[in-house]
Amino acid sequence: MIMIDNLLKDIVVCKDTTGYNFCNILKGVANDTKWLQNRYMLRDRKDTILGIYFNHVLCVNNIDQPGYNPGVLRKSIEDYIHKYKPKLPEDKETCVYLRVGDRTHVDFDYIRELQSSYDTITIVCSLCYSGSNPDNIKWKYSSARVYNDLEIVKNIIADIMTAYPEKIIQVYSNSNPDLDICYLYKNGFISDPKCSWKKIFGNF
Repeated sequence: MIMIDNLLKDIVVCKDTTGYNFCNILKGVANDTKWLQNRYMLRDRKDTILGIYFNHVLCVNNIDQPGYNPGVLRKSIEDYIHKYKPKLPEDKETCVYLRVGDRTHVDFDYIRELQSSYDTITIVCSLCYSGSNPDNIKWKYSSARVYNDLEIVKNIIADIMTAYPEKIIQVYSNSNPDLDICYLYKNGFISDPKCSWKKIFGNF
C-alpha cells in the first residue's frame, strides 16, 4: 500500500475549476449558467485548447450556439500539441482516465478492459470540484471529499495492481486540463463510458 500512497501524492486537487468546466462549455448545458460566459473568457485565451477552438473560422461566429464541432475540436487539440509540446504517453502505454471529484464515474470494469493493455498503465486523474452549481453541496471542495475521493482512486489502483502485478502503474495529473486531454488524446484511453470526457474525446 505504500507504493499506492506514493502514487496518490501526485494527484492534483483543483478546488474550483468553474472557469474551465470543459465539457459544459463545449456542450452548452442548461444547468450550468456560466457556459457562455466561460466561452467568451476562453476565446481570449488563445494559449488553451478551447481558445484555439473558439477562434477557429467555423466556430468564432457561432459562439452563442450550444454544441460543438468534433472535427474542429480534434484539430484544436492537435494544434495545441504541435505548438506547446506537452508531455505525451509513449507509443506502448495504456491510459486510464478516472473522473473523480464533483462528479464521480468509476463504476466500470477496468480489470476486464485492461486485459490487452501494454506493460505501462498510466492513471490520468485530477480531483476537480467545478462548482458549476454553487448551491449543490455535493460538488463543493472539502477535505472530507478529497479523502473519500482519494480512497476511491486508491481502491481502483489496488485492484489493477492485484490483477496485473507485472505491469508498471503510474499517475499523470495536472491542474491544467489541456495537459491531461493531450495525454489522453495521443493513444486513446479507457474510462467509464458515462464520463463526459469519454463521450467527447474517447471517440477520436
